[in-house]
Amino acid sequence: MQDRRFIVIEGPLGSGKTSLTKILAGRLNAKLVLEVDNPFLPSFFQDMEKHAFQTQIFSLLSRYNQQKEILQVDLFQQQVMSDYLFVGEHIFAQLHLSQDEFMLYDKLLRTLDMQAPVPDLVIYLQSQPEVLYERLQKSVYPYSRDVPPDYIEAMSEAFNNYFFSYNLSPLLVINTSKADFFSDDRHVDELTREMERVRSGVHHFVPT
Repeated sequence: MQDRRFIVIEGPLGSGKTSLTKILAGRLNAKLVLEVDNPFLPSFFQDMEKHAFQTQIFSLLSRYNQQKEILQVDLFQQQVMSDYLFVGEHIFAQLHLSQDEFMLYDKLLRTLDMQAPVPDLVIYLQSQPEVLYERLQKSVYPYSRDVPPDYIEAMSEAFNNYFFSYNLSPLLVINTSKADFFSDDRHVDELTREMERVRSGVHHFVPT
C-alpha cells in the first residue's frame, strides 16, 4: 500500500470513522490527522439554525489549517491518514445553512479547496440510520446523544448522495452496519486487503 500515501476515511456521525482511522494508522504506521474538536457543536445541537454558520466556519478553517500541514509532510517518507475529507464539508453545509449563508460558504470552500491535497484513496463508511442512532446513544459526547433521528436520516441520505457521484479519488464504500473493526482484527485484516485491491473507480465492500 506504499503508493497510497494520503488516505481519508469519511462518514456521518456515528459511523466510527475516527476510531477506524486510529486503528488503520497504527496498523500502517501512518501519521494521524484527526478533525479538531469543534467548540460550537454543543450549542449547535441545542439550536441548529442559530449556530450553524459559526459551527461550519470553525470546522472549515480548522480543517484548512490541517490540510496545509499535510502538504508539508514528505508523503514519500510517511503515509498520512485522516478522519475527514476536506471537500466533505460541503455535505454538512448543505444540510445546515440558509441559501445566502451557503452561497458565501461555498465560495470560501472552493477557494480553499484549490490549495488542499487530493487523497490517494477515500474510504466511505456507510451505515443504516438506525445503526448510526444507536451508536450515537453510546457516545462519550453528551451532545451526540441529543441528535434527533430525523436529522440522522437526513445526514445519512446527504452522505449517500454526495458519494454516489464522487470521482476525485479512488473510492471504497464499506457497509459498516454489521462490521466490528474495533474488537475483531479479522475485519481489519479484510479491510486492509480490500484497500490493496482498489486502484481506480468505486468499490464496495461488506465485511464477512
